[in-house]
Amino acid sequence: MDMQTKRGKEQMKALPFKEKLRNFFFYYKWHVIICVFAVAVILFSLAECSKRVEDDLVISYFSESYIDESTVSKMHDFFSYEYCIDDINADGERNLLISSYSGIDENVTTKYMAEIAAGESMAFLFDQTYYDLTMQNQPESVDFACDITKNVELKQLFGLGDEPLYFAVKSVYDAEQGDEMREKMHDNAVSLYNIIAGDDMTVVYYGTKDIDEALITAFKDTFGEYIENINEAEQKIVGISAVCDPDVEALAEQAGETIKSGAASAFLIDGAFYKTFESKYPYVIEDSEDISSVFGLPDGSLYYVVSVTPSGAGVPENAEPLHGNALRVLSGLRNKKR
Repeated sequence: MDMQTKRGKEQMKALPFKEKLRNFFFYYKWHVIICVFAVAVILFSLAECSKRVEDDLVISYFSESYIDESTVSKMHDFFSYEYCIDDINADGERNLLISSYSGIDENVTTKYMAEIAAGESMAFLFDQTYYDLTMQNQPESVDFACDITKNVELKQLFGLGDEPLYFAVKSVYDAEQGDEMREKMHDNAVSLYNIIAGDDMTVVYYGTKDIDEALITAFKDTFGEYIENINEAEQKIVGISAVCDPDVEALAEQAGETIKSGAASAFLIDGAFYKTFESKYPYVIEDSEDISSVFGLPDGSLYYVVSVTPSGAGVPENAEPLHGNALRVLSGLRNKKR
């Protein structure tokens, strides 16, 4: 170290603190500003990430014509209901995002192509123009699609006109296979599709013990072999809900509510509850069968009941065709037992 440098350091040490600070900023002002800015950016980014909402389903809405935001709001509220989608990220909330894009200009079509190819969306809403564009050029990108306007109740609820509006479930691409969150989001999209398209058969299971999901899937697959597609969707849909309670009287009360609604065309009833159901609601049973052996269960442990076709106010418009499918399933199950 030369004498000049040594003398400079000694002079610096001798300076008052404020003078040292002023001298430091004179030489390193921009270094400090850049460092402070970088730290601020990092902290802001971390804060934003911590506040970011993780969506349980992302839907992109593409239409050549104007999209009414009040319709989008009504859809968001309905699609977010507990029975429509699941909380797939276990954050205690059901978060749904619907992004809308209207027009057919370059900006919108570029966004459309990006979402189809590798976007966050696992479901789409398409007007006729974008639906045709998708089916003509990338049909493999869609698993299922149905026209919402064919569901009279939802058409009225959303304030839709007579022009078709398609709800489409995006395929899980090869690159997404094994991605648990993408697959769960796809499941949410399929659940919504099933609600929008409407059931081809509506069944309620009543049991004194919890039922295995694998058995529910087996019911759906087997019943699907026999029913007709009454809703003109691209997939036959068997809707099965399960009500389980060890208290037989509580089960009977819940069954009574379902019977009043006329919502079920058939019932699946475990052996422990069947006698109670039969004695309390004999007028509901048009026909029944022990179908335990069909599903590898002990005899007398599972009964299939076809409900009498309901009548009166509040009965679903498609009660008759739903009842027809319930009878077809019963016939198929009986043949399967032989």
